[in-house]
Amino acid sequence: MPNLGEDPETLFTIGLLRDIGKLLLDTKLPEEMAKILQIGQERNLSFWDAEKLVFATDHFLLGAWLMRQWNLPESIIDGVKDHRVPREKRRQFYVMTQFTRYLCALRGVPEPADFSKPVLTKEIWETLKIDRQIFPGLLAELNKEVSMADELLAAVKRVA
Repeated sequence: MPNLGEDPETLFTIGLLRDIGKLLLDTKLPEEMAKILQIGQERNLSFWDAEKLVFATDHFLLGAWLMRQWNLPESIIDGVKDHRVPREKRRQFYVMTQFTRYLCALRGVPEPADFSKPVLTKEIWETLKIDRQIFPGLLAELNKEVSMADELLAAVKRVA
C-alpha cells in the first residue's frame, strides 16, 4: 500500500467524515439538496459539479465549517475540505479516494447522489503503481473476497 503521508487514524477519520457537508445540506436545506440531486441526475453530473450550479459554496466547505464548530483538528478539517481536489500534500489520499469510488461503481455501488461515472486517470494508475495487465486479476480477487463476506453476512443473519 502506498504511503499516504499521514497517520492511518487521521486518514480513517477523514474518510468517515469526508461528506458530512452533504448530511448538513440534506437536514438543513432539503429543497436545495433536492435541486442539486435533480440537476445531477438530469445532466449526469457529480454531486460536486451539480452543487456548484446551485450554491456559491460546496459540501466540503460546509463540512469544514461544521467540524470547526466541533473543534476537530485542522489536519482532519483540511483533509475533508480537500478530499476531491488533488492537492500535493494529500495527492495519494485523493488518488485512493478516486480509486475506491471506481471500484465501488464497478461493484454496482456508486457514490450516493453522484451521477457521474468515475474514471481512472493516468495519474491514478501511475500513483498507485498498479499494472493494468494484472488489474482484471485484482478485480477477480476483490469479487471473491466480497462473495465470502456476503456468505458470512448471510450466516450471521440466519443465526440472528
